[in-house]
Formats: sequence, C-alpha cells, structure tokens
Amino acid sequence: MVEERDAYKHELDVIKQDRVNRQAKNSVFLNLFMRKEYQLQLYKELFPQDTTITEDDLELVTLDNVLTIHPYNDLGLLAREN
Repeated sequence: MVEERDAYKHELDVIKQDRVNRQAKNSVFLNLFMRKEYQLQLYKELFPQDTTITEDDLELVTLDNVLTIHPYNDLGLLAREN
C-alpha cells in the first residue's frame, strides 16, 4: 500500500514538473518572437535571398501555444503585404 502511494506521488510529481517545463518553454517562445528583431532574424534565416526586408515589413499573424496530443507553438509572419 505504501509503495503504491509512493509510486502515485512520484507520478504526480513528474506530471507537475512536465507542466512547468512546458509553460517555461512556451514563455520563452512567446517572449522571443514577440520582438521584431527576432522575427527579422528568423525571416532572414529562412529567406536569405531577401536582402531588402526590414522589421517594419513584418507583421505577426499568429503566435499561439496550440494544444494537441503534445503541445507545440505556432508562429506565422506576413512579410510585405504587396
């Protein structure tokens, strides 16, 4: 009985730690890509051929924490509307 209780308590602790880790990762992601300079760095890494893009040319379309079987973050940028 005591062993079962200890195993259950350990499992709860693991679940709580996992939740804290996911929240921390989400916080870092959101705080990072809310900043225009990091959006620009990401865009330049993905599209190095576009040498004329500026921070003002980028618009944040989505920045979400999506919950599925495993949580993941979603980021969408719009570069120059025209």
